[in-house]
Amino acid sequence: MKLGTRLAVVLVAVVACYALADHALQRWLLVPTFRELERREGARAVERVEQALEHELAELARLCAAVATRDAANWPAAAELDAAGVQLFFACAGDGRVEASRVVDADSGAPAPLREFPSRALSTSHWVYSPLRPGAPVHGLWETERGTLLVAACSVGQDASARRFVLGRFLDDHVVGRLGATTRSKVAFWPLDAQRMPAADRALVDRVTATNDGVSRVTEQGVLRSYGTLDDARGQPAYLCAVDLPRTISAHGETTARYALVSTLAAGLLLVLALMFSLRRIVVGPLARLTAHAVEIGASDDLSRRLVVERTDEIGTLSREFDAMVGKLARSREQVVETARAAGMSEIATGILHNVGNVLNSVNVSHELASAQLRESKLALLERLVGLVEAHRSDLARWIEHDP
Repeated sequence: MKLGTRLAVVLVAVVACYALADHALQRWLLVPTFRELERREGARAVERVEQALEHELAELARLCAAVATRDAANWPAAAELDAAGVQLFFACAGDGRVEASRVVDADSGAPAPLREFPSRALSTSHWVYSPLRPGAPVHGLWETERGTLLVAACSVGQDASARRFVLGRFLDDHVVGRLGATTRSKVAFWPLDAQRMPAADRALVDRVTATNDGVSRVTEQGVLRSYGTLDDARGQPAYLCAVDLPRTISAHGETTARYALVSTLAAGLLLVLALMFSLRRIVVGPLARLTAHAVEIGASDDLSRRLVVERTDEIGTLSREFDAMVGKLARSREQVVETARAAGMSEIATGILHNVGNVLNSVNVSHELASAQLRESKLALLERLVGLVEAHRSDLARWIEHDP
């Protein structure tokens, strides 16, 4: 693998690892904050629904107080009650005797009697009489056999014996839709013990009633459902309120995480391209030329070639040192050739001298052998004889004849 390719692989791997690690941290740290923010928004939505419901009850209480100021001849008729969205109207004497009453169905407008509100008389211990605070106005939610009822009760004065007026409005789909429009969410209410409550919601009742913190879950439809409890008219937790919100906040978090990943990858890719372009021009290209120059020298065996690089950085220093090394190598090669030539001549002379020495050695041995033979021969006697002959040259015949 070439150096440029290896650098590209390393840079891409580093950028990819950084992008994945950054994305994992964002998924681990950032996205949960969006989910927590979404959960808090759901809790605030439940609070807004409770406030809107309290506003409905307060409006009903104001209407009840206005009716309480009228005399019997001006009590609201059916048309006025229908226009105000009031399905229950009771006017009771101080002893609980019903002086006037009207209970109708919210949808059809047909009479709809309720066990909790008999048409003859109400017990003075009934919660609408506010037994703990006789004569005080009360309002709240109350569960009946025909559904949840928003009820407001008040008297003309604070006297317990004063006439008591009760107004009620069923918490039907129209009212629930109005509450949802006010809070820009989908709202649902169930009594805590209602069997018609969905199983997934009923499973969270104990958890919702056991904590003051918001409880929420993601439904099968992918929306966030937040829960809260509502008290009835006696101040006891009696209803489960569920508010459905689109998961726009967590979707923004997911979008933010994806955008961060894409932007990180894009920035990393640009960084890799910039680094690769710079490295190719500054490092990889000059190194490739230096490598090609070295390969050419090795292939041609021409040590006279030079790579001239006009640079002052490490690459330029390396090129100049390489040229200097090649020059030194050329000079060393010349010296080696001269030394080899001299060594060859010396070897030839040594061979000649060796051969001459062998000849001289043979001559010397022959001389020694000849000298030894001469010493062992009768040459000395012959020399004496020659001397005697030379001494008696003049009378050699007589000497030979008479000499013993």
